[in-house]
Order: sequence, then C-alpha cells, then structure tokens
Amino acid sequence: MVTTAKGLVWGDCAPFAGDPERKAAFDRSLDCAALEVPLEHASPAGRKIRLGLLRQRATDPARRIGALVFNFGGPGASGMASLADLGGTLAQRGDEVAARFDLIGFDPRGVGASEPALRCLTGPEQDAQRLEYVDLSTPDGVARMEARNKDLADKCAERTGRTELANLGTRDVVRDLDLLRAALGEQKLNYVGFSYGTQIGTAYAEAYPGNVRAMVLDGASSFELDGVASGSEQGEGFAATFRSYAKDCAARERCPVGTSPAKAQDRLDALTEPLRTRPLPVGDRKLSADDVTGAVDHLLYSSANWPRLTEALDALKAGDGTDLLAAADEFLGRRPDGGYDASQAALTAVNCVDSPPTKDRSKLKGDPAVLDTCAFWAVPHTSTPHRPKVDGLPPVVVVSSTGDPATPHAWGIKLAEALRARLLTFEADQHTIYLQGNRCVDRPVTEYLVGGALPPEGLTCR
Repeated sequence: MVTTAKGLVWGDCAPFAGDPERKAAFDRSLDCAALEVPLEHASPAGRKIRLGLLRQRATDPARRIGALVFNFGGPGASGMASLADLGGTLAQRGDEVAARFDLIGFDPRGVGASEPALRCLTGPEQDAQRLEYVDLSTPDGVARMEARNKDLADKCAERTGRTELANLGTRDVVRDLDLLRAALGEQKLNYVGFSYGTQIGTAYAEAYPGNVRAMVLDGASSFELDGVASGSEQGEGFAATFRSYAKDCAARERCPVGTSPAKAQDRLDALTEPLRTRPLPVGDRKLSADDVTGAVDHLLYSSANWPRLTEALDALKAGDGTDLLAAADEFLGRRPDGGYDASQAALTAVNCVDSPPTKDRSKLKGDPAVLDTCAFWAVPHTSTPHRPKVDGLPPVVVVSSTGDPATPHAWGIKLAEALRARLLTFEADQHTIYLQGNRCVDRPVTEYLVGGALPPEGLTCR
C-alpha cells in the first residue's frame, strides 16, 4: 500500500492502526494507503519515508468534485484518527462535504502511522516528569528546568536521529502535502486546516499559490510571532477564557471556584497549590499541579466542556482527582497501556524546527522554561516568522472565534488580512468550529468549498 507511478494503492486500514482504539475507529468503510516521500526534500533521490493516509469516499460519487484534505492541528494531531471520527459523523448526517468530496486525513511526518518514528521520552519518564514540581521563582528551580529541557532535547536527538529531527518542520510537511495532492490526481488542492493546520495551509499558500483551488483555515496560528510571543498571547487567551468560564460557573447553583469571578483564579490556585509538593493519589497513580493546569486548559477549549470542568474541580475539592487526571491524560496523549502518543514530542520538535530559539531570558517574561528546550535543540530551525507572500492565491476563507483560548481572534483577523481572505467570525468561547454542526458557519463555508462562492462579507455567527 504505497504510491505507484499512477498514484495511490488504497486498501485495508488495519495495518495503520497502532492501538485498539484506533483499530475500532478504522473499522468502517474506510480506505488507507501510504504515500512515499523523501525524508530530505533537498535530496529527492535519497532515503524515503512513508506517510499514512485515510480516505472516506464521497457518498454521492455521481456528484463528486474531488478530494478534500484535512489537517486537524497540533503539531502532533493524527489526521487519520481525527478524520475517521469526523467523517463518520458527516456521512451519518448527510453533510454535503461528505457527499461531494473524498475526505482525506493524513498523519504528518513523525505522527501516528507516519515515519520517521519520533521518540523522545518513554512512558515512565513522562509520568515521572509530570510529578516533578519545579519552582521557577528560584535560581535552583531555573537550573533544574534547564537541565530537564536539555535532557529532553538530547534524548530526542539520540532516540529519533538528528537527520530525522531536522526534517520534521512545517516546511517539509508542505512539500509532502503537494506530493499528496499530485498522488491523489488533483490538479488543484482542496484543503481544510484547523489550528496548527492553518499554519500548514498558510505555508502551502505561500509556496504553491497556483496549486490551490479552495482553502479553509479555522483557528488561525500566528504567522508573525516567535514561540515566546505566541505562547505569551496564548496564555492571555486561556486566562480570558477561564474568566469567562468563572463568570458562567458563578451564575450556577454550585461552583467550585466560587461566586466571585474576580477571585476564581485564586480559588483554583488554592486547590492546586498543595499538589505541587504532594501529588494526590489516584488509584496507583498521582495527580500533580501541572496535571491540573493541563486538564483545565484542555477543558477550556470549548464551552461545551465547561460542565465537565466544573464536575472535575468539584471532585478535586472532595479529594478525588480521577476526572482531572483523565483530562490531563487526554491532553498529553497518554494511552491506557501507559505509553504516550507522539503528540507532545511533535509539538516540541516542530516548533523548535519552525522558529529560532529565544535564549535572551529578558524576553521570557518570568518563565525561563518557555523556550529553553529549543535553545538546546540538536538541529537548526528551518523557518522564521514572517508575513506570507501569496501573489496568485485564489480567494480563501478564514474562520475565527472571538473567545478562542488557543488561537486568539486577533490572529484570525491578521491572517485574513495577510491572505486577502474572507473572514467569518464566530462569537463563542470555542477553539475551531467548522463542521461541528453550527449551520450559520457550516453552510456558507461548505458552499465555498463546493462552488467557490465566498461567505457574505462581515458574516458573524453565534
């Protein structure tokens, strides 16, 4: 199941399922294939790697337009697993996107079923790291964090390989994406990118503007900020969304962070503080302060998860960390067998290759750990933040939520301006929204993908 001179050979998805959960998700009328690409695009005749692909065929083949490629973000999200979930939902509800397009999900290099295998920390090493509290307000804590980050960088290089790490960036994924377009037999690319997928889409639009038919970018990454600056603005975004959650929670009968939204963060800190030095036992594991932070951020991605966050924090007040540990495991990609997927490793690896490291502590705004791992990274960066140049790009669509904690609305506005795209605004505390059942968003964006007509200018949905 690799590419041939004539294209892709599609077949059974079972060989691409690395765990029972994914095997169950793939157990439908789905096809899978492997796309062979150069490890180093600068040396196309050299070593090859294989990328995993998943296809859900158009449910109305007589009206089929072509293939529609998805990326679901990260860096580190599996496009195969995500599309297996989304595609079934779209087909079941008779969505026109599923009727008119073959839906294609791919695992970017280093992720899921794709090569090269990205190996940094073992499962037990990641479990241990989650329980280690580092006080960054002290010189000793800063030194310990730097040593930990250097150890991570060294292990990634040793266990994955320097050549492999050097070729995991967005620049390389974009070249893979154009080879995928050609292998699918598509003269022009149809693409939907969520979150980090918007970064891939933007880079593709800059590299191959003439190869784009239609492109939807939902939850825009910043194209102009380095890792420190974007991380800082993301932190502000999550803080703003937590305040929105606290206000909503305070109006309800029972709220674990109190009835005063202004004091909600203090209440959360009071719940979390004891776990810094004494993690809470949960079965044969323990819940740390960092786990709580990760779990809260994970459940802030959508207001639909706020009731779950309330229940989890309420349980923590009663001494039960089960729900928060489960949410932290979801956030970090921990599997039931104690292993981890490569999502967190890919997040670090891609970010370190995509952007120059920041070694000037004066720019780290009190958190010297923000980018220190990249300062120790074994391979050089291959990209730098810049405004994209997209002359020749056809009209594209950017979707942006006003209360998006992970990719702030301001980033969506700037991306739409840079790409001369049509901006659709969604008023909600939500990270990405297209194809989640909101008709005000879904209908005009799908009409654009199908027929090319842009959504009405200034369209705002709720």
